[in-house]
Amino acid sequence: MDVQAVSHDFVQDYNNKFNNPDARSSMDSLYHPDSMLIWDGIQHQGTQEIISALTGPNMRTVKTHITSADATPSANHGVLVVVTGNLTVSDMSQVDDGPGKPLTYSATFSLQPIPELKGGFFIHSQIFRAVRS
Repeated sequence: MDVQAVSHDFVQDYNNKFNNPDARSSMDSLYHPDSMLIWDGIQHQGTQEIISALTGPNMRTVKTHITSADATPSANHGVLVVVTGNLTVSDMSQVDDGPGKPLTYSATFSLQPIPELKGGFFIHSQIFRAVRS
């Protein structure tokens, strides 16, 4: 398995969907019922709860800019992916630095293979953290 190719394809696919509000609700195919998302310290478990968190009212318009993505093999033929970048969301009133200022963020993904889909992976766990100064 080419971990870097898996990581590159995953990051590109994930961010294309995440940045498109119409496609974001279709991201359920990336998760399984036992998947876990921790978004800025708040835990969401299961596909429906994760998609609800990613499509909430304050997430209508999202734009990410990736600055780095690193990957390494992990247990059970999985892939660990760490992404850093900048994020701007439609409701920037929650941002300490004020509206219009992008947040620096870090996202970590634990990808696990989908047994019935050769070369396919799902997000087993994901941690997103905005870096505030």
